Amino acid sequence: MKNVVSLAITLIFFFTHFFGITLPYNVKNLNCAKDAIRDIKLPFNTTNFTCNLAWSSQGFILMYQQTTPKLWSFVLKAPDKGGYIAMAFSITGRMLNSDAVVGWLPRDNTDGGIVKQYYLSGYSSRIIKPDTGYLHIHTTSILHQDKKVYMAFQLSVETQPETSLLYAIGPLPVTVNCLPCHRFMIATTINYETGLSAPLGENTYILRKTHSTFTILGWGVFVLVGVLIPRYFKHKELFWFHAHILIQVFGFFFGAIGNLTGLALEHVFKVDITLHKNLGIFIFILGCLQAMAIFIRPSKESSVRKYWNWYHHNVGRLEILLGVGNIFYGMSLAKEDQSWGISFGIFLGIFVLLSIYLEIRKHRST
Repeated sequence: MKNVVSLAITLIFFFTHFFGITLPYNVKNLNCAKDAIRDIKLPFNTTNFTCNLAWSSQGFILMYQQTTPKLWSFVLKAPDKGGYIAMAFSITGRMLNSDAVVGWLPRDNTDGGIVKQYYLSGYSSRIIKPDTGYLHIHTTSILHQDKKVYMAFQLSVETQPETSLLYAIGPLPVTVNCLPCHRFMIATTINYETGLSAPLGENTYILRKTHSTFTILGWGVFVLVGVLIPRYFKHKELFWFHAHILIQVFGFFFGAIGNLTGLALEHVFKVDITLHKNLGIFIFILGCLQAMAIFIRPSKESSVRKYWNWYHHNVGRLEILLGVGNIFYGMSLAKEDQSWGISFGIFLGIFVLLSIYLEIRKHRST
């Protein structure tokens, strides 16, 4: 088992280098007292805050502190450019399906600033509504001083906030019910303990898509299609045997790549996906057992052939069941676009209908 773990770790680093991912944090943190907070009256004490240069090109500085075990305080400082500033907490590192805290100062500034929470469920301003999402924020405030804007809020969480943080600036909203699209944005990942962060680039997007695509193709498509061959095409002599092995080998290797990129994603985003990861590892082990079955396959005349059949068939059924379930579970964790789930669901529907048709045809021919 130790050798397997060592190999997995080695392959993780291979994939991270292959996709060009920079794992160490490379943006320096700051001295809050010296660089960020100067005589600004915020709604909570900022004495022991950690400061981070979150977005250097736009002058964004993030200040934060774990005030109590389940309460975090944040202050986002940015130049006043006459529009809104936003900070989003994301599971996937993308703006879509993230929870954003958005603040701005109206032009007249008579009623003070506005801080609202938005769940970014789509790309159209019409479907983005205020006071939605999964965050529990309170004690909000936005202040202006020396051409700088300070957006402050507190966040209640069970463990710690998401480490994938996105920042954006956009035009001044006309109303809280219509949040304009951002002009500029950046995705970052942060280590709350050290106060260091790094930008998330195109490489992490590639890694996410590789994980999703290869996992679905491996454990969700090839493995299922491979099951149809020996059940319904054994009359094709040697064709069914070689086709079955070839398709299952493709499924195993595609699934293995999906598993490895998943482990690399966990390393990059520092998220808790214990159940999803453990299921993926168990499915991989089942795939290994299926691969081993090729080398221990007894002859048809052997007295142990029935036990081999039981082992091969039932391990395969369990692999398929857990594989499909874990794919849908992974989609829910990543909050993927619904098109992924719909497309995979359509494939499963076609697979079930095709299986029923082939089963009926098989019984009619016997």
